[in-house]
Parts: sequence; structure tokens; C-alpha cells
Amino acid sequence: MISILQAASISVAVLKGAAVAMNYPHPEYRSMGDIDIIVSKEQYMDAYHTLINHGYEAEGDHSLKVFRRHIRLSGPSGIKIELHHHFSSSL
Repeated sequence: MISILQAASISVAVLKGAAVAMNYPHPEYRSMGDIDIIVSKEQYMDAYHTLINHGYEAEGDHSLKVFRRHIRLSGPSGIKIELHHHFSSSL
């Protein structure tokens, strides 16, 4: 999923999940239900549409997806991701 976004010229960083668990002293203690990634607010909708076009499906009600801080998607292989455009709901 990272390579899909990078190929679309979208800058992305992994916030948490399996990709960063190796940085924990005991990776097995890092609980994982999904992978959180972040893109700029300006690239958020481009990232969303890029993932949708590559087989990802949005979960839940997304009528306000432009204004939310994240959106949850399921990948073709069953991996769940949360696409964020900022860290906190207070922004």
C-alpha cells in the first residue's frame, strides 16, 4: 500500500502497525489491529481515491470523509488501514 501511494507521488508515513513494531523493545507486545498511515491534508483525497482504485474498500459512513481526521479501509488481502491527514481530532 505504501508503494501504491508513492507511485502516485503521494508522500506517506507509517504511524503504527506491523511496519513499526520492530522498533519496540518487544515487538510482540505491540498490539495490532490495523496499520495507521498519514498523508498531508492536501493529498488526503488523492490518497483515498488511489487506494480505492487499487481494490481497497472504505468502511462505515464516509459522507464527511473530507473533514474527518482519518478513514478506515480494508485492503484486497484483508489488511485494515487507517488513512490519516493529521494526528489529533482537536485540529
